[in-house]
Amino acid sequence: MLTSRRRTLPLIALAGLCFSCGRHELTREGAMALLQGTNVQGIQAFFSRNLSGGGDPITAAYHQLANAGVLHCKFTSLVSQELIECDQGNLTVGYLVVTAVTGVSRTADNTAVADLRLSFQPTPFYSRYQSAFDQLELSTMQPQGNVRSRTQRSSAQATFQLFDNGWRLQGVQ
Repeated sequence: MLTSRRRTLPLIALAGLCFSCGRHELTREGAMALLQGTNVQGIQAFFSRNLSGGGDPITAAYHQLANAGVLHCKFTSLVSQELIECDQGNLTVGYLVVTAVTGVSRTADNTAVADLRLSFQPTPFYSRYQSAFDQLELSTMQPQGNVRSRTQRSSAQATFQLFDNGWRLQGVQ
């Protein structure tokens, strides 16, 4: 009986050690669960608030978005052109969201970094009026680039920290 106890105690200790090691490892699935519902970055469309035009595709795009209630604009007809004044100068048109965790690396005893794959999820009004937004953005030549160029970011990294009760997301870059 004594020999039996001596054999089982090391097995129990080894099983407990393995259990606690696994509990502190951050897996891809665990990282994805912690990232669920996290928007990495909001993507905004930028456009001019005040401009003049007449009969061109840019003016037509402003009319389309104003008629749909996406933008609030005032149109004033002049002799050969139209003055357009809009309340908004930018609108969120979608988000970069995490679609997969491609790898996890432990950087210290209590920190880890996860490599992420991202995709662009457009808002319903951007999906419906994408060509009008693209037309407006091309006309203003924003230094941030147009929406399409900003939605091409396909990867990021998330930092996690281990606390007594488990891993927590610290940030996404």
